[in-house]
Amino acid sequence: MLWNGHPKLSDKQLGRVVRYAVLYCGLVVTATNDGVHASGSYHYKNRAVDLGVRDGIAGTAAGLRRLKRAQIRIRKHFGDAFFTEYFGPYNDQCVRNGRRINLAEGTPLENQHDNHIHVAR
Repeated sequence: MLWNGHPKLSDKQLGRVVRYAVLYCGLVVTATNDGVHASGSYHYKNRAVDLGVRDGIAGTAAGLRRLKRAQIRIRKHFGDAFFTEYFGPYNDQCVRNGRRINLAEGTPLENQHDNHIHVAR
């Protein structure tokens, strides 16, 4: 149930993020090591998970609000140093290598994460 039909990853820390995101933020897993990702992605190394909203509200204003609230809540709960990569729709709530970054609007990396949260360890 927690992994929403996607392959469960063995990394216990990613499992903690998934559990928190699903149980406390109302998100669902949308990809682990399955799906299509950039070459060299942490997904293919079993070190990343994507989180989104359930189908009934995906693509709606309510869905985006939930995703944005969750992005802030998850980052604050785990702390910036926890993440290797943490990208989502709020450009100023992103993290790379444990440090907050601001994704520039309209860049490929920013555009790819407008509808989900990407978490890598």
